[in-house]
Amino acid sequence: VRSIVTDPRLSLVHIPPDKPIGIPSPTQKQIEAWDASAETDASVLSAYVAYPKSLGIPFDFILVDGRARCFCLRQGFELLRPGGVIVLHDAQRTQYHEALRSLGTPVFLEPWQQGQIAFVRKPD
Repeated sequence: VRSIVTDPRLSLVHIPPDKPIGIPSPTQKQIEAWDASAETDASVLSAYVAYPKSLGIPFDFILVDGRARCFCLRQGFELLRPGGVIVLHDAQRTQYHEALRSLGTPVFLEPWQQGQIAFVRKPD
């Protein structure tokens, strides 16, 4: 990825998990179990979720598409300026709906084939 991020306005930052999978050659089932744990256990990726806050700047737009999405949604919404928008990729997954609705009234873009988008605007 680093070789294709060439725009000087962009930076690539890798934040390793606080609790890595810890298995030398994990099976697909073990990887999926670790991925699921990152969505329910805040300690698995706490540094990853906290990184944007460490920048000390507000945001107009945040895209959530990765791991720990429920935690990232809540943290990201706090970092938005009034009027800012947070967007969630794969919003069709019901495990994210409670976190989305806790932010406000999400708008789900439809129709969708794969990877539905939903967004929530932070009130002014």
